Amino acid sequence: MERERIYRTLEEYLLYEASRKEGWVPIQLEFFFGSKDRADFLTLEMDGGEEILLRGKIDRVDWSPARQLIRVVDYKTGKLPSRLESLDGGRQLQIHIYLLAACECLGLEKASGILGVYQSVEPGGNFKCSSIHVVDLGGLKEKLQNVIEELLWLRNSGCLPPAKGCDACSWCDYSWACNQYPVSIWRRKALDPDFQRFMRIVEIG
Repeated sequence: MERERIYRTLEEYLLYEASRKEGWVPIQLEFFFGSKDRADFLTLEMDGGEEILLRGKIDRVDWSPARQLIRVVDYKTGKLPSRLESLDGGRQLQIHIYLLAACECLGLEKASGILGVYQSVEPGGNFKCSSIHVVDLGGLKEKLQNVIEELLWLRNSGCLPPAKGCDACSWCDYSWACNQYPVSIWRRKALDPDFQRFMRIVEIG
């Protein structure tokens, strides 16, 4: 039954994709950057000279019909994020990393712009999407480097306060360490100088 449901959903999506007639031409499918036998990692340089090497796999990379725009597609099941422009305090990094990786690892930096898309593939023809259009890749890379540098500093310093006002705690394997009072801990930690650096991530993203 599950296999039949998957096949039926794929067939529905292929018909939906064909009906749109947008003319995008796939140039890479399941593109893996950062493989062991090639030096094609996405490299981010931190202020202290340390290099962060990122690897991952992109579902699909397309050229526009006029070969001016690049589109990076990541297929999703479940709820899509509503705003991709923000890095959301370090919680919304995937599509931005994929955009940079597609351009730098495939040598497509001269494209006039790049479109990042989260494409929902749900049973019953629910094929919604969220997208972001980026022109300034240099600015995106700088912002991404700043956020990751702050996240690394927070990890190394042990400054990991509970997240206020979001469902991040539901994903944490150690939420029990905060007891049942994350908001109280948040208020108490707000007086810590290290906590102010934590808040900088929100300002960057």
